[in-house]
Amino acid sequence: MEPLSASQAVLPAIERTRQFLFEPFRWGSYLKLATIACLSEGIFETIHYSRNDRTAINAASLSEIQWTPEVTAWTLFAVISGLGLSFLFYYVILRLRFVLFHCLVHRTREIRGAWELYGRQSMRLFLANLLVWVGILLLCLVMVGGLALTAFSVLTLKTPSDKFDPGVFFILFLPCLGFAFFVAFLAIAAEVTLHDFVLPHMAIENASFRAAWKAARRAIAAEKETFFSYFILRLLLPLVAFLVLLMVAAIPLLFIGWILWTSSTGFHDMLDDAIGVMAVLRVFLAVVFGLIGAVFAVGTAMGLGGPLATWMRSYAILFYAGRYKALGELLEGAAAAEADRVEGTASAGPA
Repeated sequence: MEPLSASQAVLPAIERTRQFLFEPFRWGSYLKLATIACLSEGIFETIHYSRNDRTAINAASLSEIQWTPEVTAWTLFAVISGLGLSFLFYYVILRLRFVLFHCLVHRTREIRGAWELYGRQSMRLFLANLLVWVGILLLCLVMVGGLALTAFSVLTLKTPSDKFDPGVFFILFLPCLGFAFFVAFLAIAAEVTLHDFVLPHMAIENASFRAAWKAARRAIAAEKETFFSYFILRLLLPLVAFLVLLMVAAIPLLFIGWILWTSSTGFHDMLDDAIGVMAVLRVFLAVVFGLIGAVFAVGTAMGLGGPLATWMRSYAILFYAGRYKALGELLEGAAAAEADRVEGTASAGPA
């Protein structure tokens, strides 16, 4: 497969997304594929919900807790369970990344078969990701320590006239700011490299993480400028596309959201002082509107995020396929098989 530049891969990725999600279009398949794409690309994480009645947790409230052995044991159990569920969720996301990669490369919508293929590879990538993120976490701790030292120095080091010295502030603060940007850039670069360039080697060759990393590093070193351009577009284009989609869908989304909010508020105010059966009705309506709102939010995320997430993965695949021979051959073979299938279907149709 001929290598594409970072800009040349944009339009083919759009066409591949259209074919994958909409040809043929079936609601069940679309919702399934869009959900997997959103989860694997982290689209759902961009949706945040806020409440005005949050309970603040501070040092004073924590000090009021009676740390009996039972409370301590339950607290440790909750922390360990939370960490375990977080690790499990992250592993599922990594495995779904293999699933989406497989479906896009092989032009298939069979999710269960793809899920069963990549258990070992997913665990390898999961462990490698943990090591990478532990390293980045250590760098973050160094950064926090540097910021704390900077703040302490700024507050204690003053001029002979016992005034704040702006020179000391900038001399100490700017290196810490630069290091913070470096850590953020390193984290983003690690995520893109692991997801876009290391994963294909592990999926196609069943390669170890070390072998996949070496292969990806050789490809990047051979075309540093091209990969840098890809990296920039990989970060900017999804943001621009999401803003465009959001602006296009803003009016209908705001209208539907206004209807839901007005209806929910109206029923709540009307039944605010209700008792007996009407009080039960108020609770029931609150639950119903809450479920409708949740479905609306998830549907919006899938409707806007599904095509965007699928495009992001298609873009990465098409860009790297010209630089990874095995991936390019799989794409060409899948395209030829799809063309033969379409031609056979057309020839078998009514004369």
